[in-house]
Order: sequence, then C-alpha cells, then structure tokens
Amino acid sequence: MSLAGRAFARVRPRLPMVLRDPPELFLAKNSALRTTGWLRSRREHASVNDAGEPIPWITYAAMRFLEPRVGKDLRVFEFGSGYSTLWWAKRVKRVVAVEHDAEWHKRMADRVPVNAELRFAVGDDYIRSAIGETYDIIVNDGIRRPDCAIHSVKSLRPGGVYVWDNTNERADEDGHRYLEQAGFKRLDFWGMCPLMVMESCTSVFYRGKNCLAI
Repeated sequence: MSLAGRAFARVRPRLPMVLRDPPELFLAKNSALRTTGWLRSRREHASVNDAGEPIPWITYAAMRFLEPRVGKDLRVFEFGSGYSTLWWAKRVKRVVAVEHDAEWHKRMADRVPVNAELRFAVGDDYIRSAIGETYDIIVNDGIRRPDCAIHSVKSLRPGGVYVWDNTNERADEDGHRYLEQAGFKRLDFWGMCPLMVMESCTSVFYRGKNCLAI
C-alpha cells in the first residue's frame, strides 16, 4: 500500500460516510443518488432526473406515487411554475401555472408547450388565479400557500386532489388544517428531492373516489 493509502486507512474511520465511502455513494450505477437523478440535479442546479429531463421539485417518493396514476385526460393547475410545469404538460391534457416572479415567468414562457399556459400575477390576483375554471389536480408549491388553498379548493372538480409540497413547513399548518376540515384525507411522502440534502414532505390531499384512485 502506498504512503497515501496507509494515511487514508488511518483516518478513514473518523471521516463522515460521504467521504469514507465515495464509490458506493457516487460511483455505483445502482446508487440511489444516481438513479433518481439527484447527482445530476446538483451538478446542473436544476430539477432533472438521471436523463436530464425536467421533473417536479417534490420528493422522489411523491413523484413515483403520482406518475403511474396521472392520466392524459386530466387538467392541472399549479401555484408556482417551473420544470414541474413541463413534467405535467407531458403527461396530462392541460396545465395552467401561475407565477409571481416576473424574471422566472419570462424565463419559462418560451419553454412551455402548447397544452400549458403560464400566467403572471401578484398579490390577491395570484391567490385567486385558479378561480373561474375547474381542475382535477391543484399543486400548491408557490407563495402564500394557505391563502391559495382557501381560494382555490372550490376550483377542484369532483374527485379532484390537492398536491401540497413542503408540508413539513410549520408556517403552512393552518392551510393543511383547512383542507382536512373540508373533508380531505392526507397522504404524506417523506424523503429527499432534487437538489436538496435535507428531507422534505410532499402531501396529497384527497376525498372519496378521486382521479388518482387512492
């Protein structure tokens, strides 16, 4: 063993796992960090999978739950736009997303396909932007989330579901309770998500017979 190798062997037990076992964590083809696309998302600083395709910035567990249940006949509304808008547009009939950040809206406007509509709104216009149409799925992943929930829940079709990201955030608990008091059950998906190193939670709120067959 080389001098460097002997030195590493001595300090290895005291190193954090991420430094102690790099082959298993980063290089193995079946490493979850690789197969989920997490490594690529960190490298590209974007919410993408292992093939570089856009994915929602939600937990991988929630994504795996949603993907086989999403049908081509569904209509989706998003509070907050981004790579998730592209992901939904590839899988459903229509997506409407509202964005409060003018610069990000401009950046995404040229990327959305014909079955996606990207709106810009601020203030009360933002939280009320789902009013006037009905949707099968409403995704709450933008700003003022409790307010958005209160003003958009009536825009869900019968059997519609609510997807709420970062439900581990205690600041939004009033909004979670509002949906539960309105008769929704809650299904939590904890785990890692693209880019981030900490656990998060994405929740699906649903009632009775619903479009995801929960």
